[in-house]
Amino acid sequence: MSTIVINQNEYELYSNPYLCNIECENIRYAKQEYPLIPETNSKWIKGFQHDHYTYSFYNAIRVVIEQKSENYFSCFCSPLVLPDIQGVGETRKEALDKWQESFHLNFQVIYSKLHWERDEREKRLYEFFVKLVDIPETLLCFEQTGKVIKKYDDKFEIEWLDGHVNIVDLSNCPQELSAYDIGEYFRAKKMCKRKTAKLVKIIEVKRSNHKVYSKEDVDKFIQSIPVVKITQSEYWK
Repeated sequence: MSTIVINQNEYELYSNPYLCNIECENIRYAKQEYPLIPETNSKWIKGFQHDHYTYSFYNAIRVVIEQKSENYFSCFCSPLVLPDIQGVGETRKEALDKWQESFHLNFQVIYSKLHWERDEREKRLYEFFVKLVDIPETLLCFEQTGKVIKKYDDKFEIEWLDGHVNIVDLSNCPQELSAYDIGEYFRAKKMCKRKTAKLVKIIEVKRSNHKVYSKEDVDKFIQSIPVVKITQSEYWK
């Protein structure tokens, strides 16, 4: 295994007989003496769309689709700086779709975690994503609990548990939200902009058993907790 440096960032290069050149836009790094990949098996992309999400890249990356056997194709990024993000399928299109799905799932999981929650693999991918993906243009998916506090002809006013309030167009919400009563809590999967956290769309909703307890209820519960009295000598045993 060797390493390459692109834009002052060091990446591990995994031995692969199909990787021949390390390419980044108009810059070519000839680091390995491997056979060339036919151009028909690879293409440069500056982003892609997966479901409701659009990923825009700062620089184009080369995606390779390699035929392993008659009905088995493998899709990966060249250079292989994303060894965990690959796609396989019976056709070239299916392999590419699986690669995009793997990219999407890894991105969403890693960006939903705080730095200390990520393992070494996720930290490495995070550094790559930061330099590749145009974050302000990328939407992230979150789940949050809220309630409808007002209904208009074509809008909902929603209050989330963290106190934020959003006014959302009916066209950007699931139709079943119209059936919820004012004050009824629900769990929502929503799309937000990465840096501004601006709500773009609510993808799905489901009723929640969330309850709000008064201070008196909380105090009553605390007082109901059994108290065990022990001596100081027993405490230090």
